[in-house]
Amino acid sequence: MVVLTKIGKELIVVGVFFLVSLIQGALIPIVKNSTIALSGYLTAVQCAIALAILGIIRLLVELPLLLEVFAVYDYVWYLYLFG
Repeated sequence: MVVLTKIGKELIVVGVFFLVSLIQGALIPIVKNSTIALSGYLTAVQCAIALAILGIIRLLVELPLLLEVFAVYDYVWYLYLFG
């Protein structure tokens, strides 16, 4: 029996989002405006990789509660502005 750790569960969730972005990439030739589709696909892939890295770092580092709340809001704000 396989027992998943917390990091393993997080990686499965991120993997699902990454798979969705790859499926989106396969649909690029079908879309009417392929340039916009490619741009959306690349943004989805980059955000999935960034979320995976930030999620793993967040699970490995223990921060005080106030600093952890600040870090989570900082991640969300950064991805909203630059993602």
